[in-house]
Amino acid sequence: MCYFETDQTDRYQGPDVEYSYHRLAKRNRVEFVNKYDVDLALEKLGLLDGSFFTPENDYEGPGEGVGNVIVPRTFYGAEGLFDDPVNAAMVADEWMNFLHQYFPGTNKFNDVTEKITFVYLEDEAPASSFPMMRQQSANIKASEGLGKYLPVLATKSYTPDLDGDNLIDIWATTANGYNPARAAIERSHGDDMWFYNGRRPYAGSLDYSAPLTDPRATMWGCFKQGVDVYFYWHANHWSHNSQRWRGMSRYQNMWLEPVTFRNRSGSYGNGDGVLVFPGENIMYPEEDRGIDGPISTLRLANLRRGAQDNLYLTIARKLGLQNAVDQALERIVPNILSGSIGNEVGFAETGNKYEEVRYALGKAIEKTYQLLEAESPAAPAIAERILEANGIEPRYGHGKDGGNYIADVARLMSPGAEFMGEPKEIYNAERGRYHTNRAYWDAVWNYLRERTGLELPIPPEGYPLAM
Repeated sequence: MCYFETDQTDRYQGPDVEYSYHRLAKRNRVEFVNKYDVDLALEKLGLLDGSFFTPENDYEGPGEGVGNVIVPRTFYGAEGLFDDPVNAAMVADEWMNFLHQYFPGTNKFNDVTEKITFVYLEDEAPASSFPMMRQQSANIKASEGLGKYLPVLATKSYTPDLDGDNLIDIWATTANGYNPARAAIERSHGDDMWFYNGRRPYAGSLDYSAPLTDPRATMWGCFKQGVDVYFYWHANHWSHNSQRWRGMSRYQNMWLEPVTFRNRSGSYGNGDGVLVFPGENIMYPEEDRGIDGPISTLRLANLRRGAQDNLYLTIARKLGLQNAVDQALERIVPNILSGSIGNEVGFAETGNKYEEVRYALGKAIEKTYQLLEAESPAAPAIAERILEANGIEPRYGHGKDGGNYIADVARLMSPGAEFMGEPKEIYNAERGRYHTNRAYWDAVWNYLRERTGLELPIPPEGYPLAM
């Protein structure tokens, strides 16, 4: 989730280029977001229902036909909409009713909509603002309609005085404020903890002066700590916000000035808040590149690579390759967002390491799919492999009192090769084909354990690692 301002593109590049930026974001597996109300959401419905991301609208790539998931009701403040109980309920109800009508479904916060939405309370608020923030949240949750399910987000580390009676649904912390133990508690009762921006050595940084792989490390950290949403404070901070240093021109020339954020306290960042550049330039014509759309950055590319790595890790875990996943995490992000970090950077800082580990994960995934999609053996053949792996002879007993475990399995096999009610293969809708049913193998294995009275601990050749 990267905050994005249309008025920035209008000011520097002109109108009618906004959607080219959203296409770039989609191709890089991120979402450029800002606040919505019902009217604006209807105006930009194509971004939300996915109809904008189609070949007919000049888009081909990942997420084709899929709308943006994150649809904030407010951003960088609640705008006074929820100070009064009556108005808060009205605004919250209207918004959640709209999302339920157009995008019904479920997410981790409610069963109203498939979209992730929230009210963003005062940004990085001081303690003096907590009473009003608690009141705003309480007003929303007091709604008698669907508005009560509208989540509330605070950009703070977990703070009991602000949470009160579970008033905050989403804690968005800085990297150094992320607490895995507290995050687990929040998730256990339906809330969540995200984090934003970057701060070494706790997570990667998007500053020019940090290694280019830092954003990639951050996406690995999200996987390791179970963070569903990473938030970057700005994608196109070209015209400086109201915090700018005294005497500093608001209208920055990003091509020449590396410091793109400097606030009144003296904090600054090289390239901070700039993931994209304008391809054309009204503000500084000499910097016009003649491109009708955005120009990307290597930092955005590394966010994308990290998101792709995250997908590799997710697929590998789903396939049961937990050892491979654990080894990859130990090599790339042994210590990130852990809440107990010293002065040492706990993540890889060169691209080669990431590529080597991604390649290894890819090969393990490919091999697993090949095993799953190979012609599945019937129950007697599986029994033979299990017995052989565990050094057990198929025959048992003597003469008329003896028998054969493999023959016993064959007699129990139903027409169509089912065994103990389990089919030999199951259909995988995602891949559009049948593949080996691990439960079928387990049924044979469990039968032999019971029949022999032995544990038979060694997996047989070809045993599928996952469903």
